[in-house]
Amino acid sequence: MTIFSSIAFAYYFSARRDIGRFLLAVAWLVAWSRVYVGVHFPIDMVGAFMLSWAVNLAGLKLWNHYQAHLLAQVMYIYGKLFNRLIQRGLIK
Repeated sequence: MTIFSSIAFAYYFSARRDIGRFLLAVAWLVAWSRVYVGVHFPIDMVGAFMLSWAVNLAGLKLWNHYQAHLLAQVMYIYGKLFNRLIQRGLIK
């Protein structure tokens, strides 16, 4: 539930909000099924949902604040790791 909800919230907090709503509905179906078969208690599923919501919300705030710096670092590391493939024209 935590992983499924995290993915759903990532879509929900992006421009693809409709996909996020759909995935959140499916996540709740998954949670209900896990409670139904006796694998988890309902409070486990609520906790997983709240944890993924909080982590995604915090991540969104960090992303909005440090987006330019993070992308610059990622592109630098990408350029260093794949320099040979980029020079050969195999990747961009």
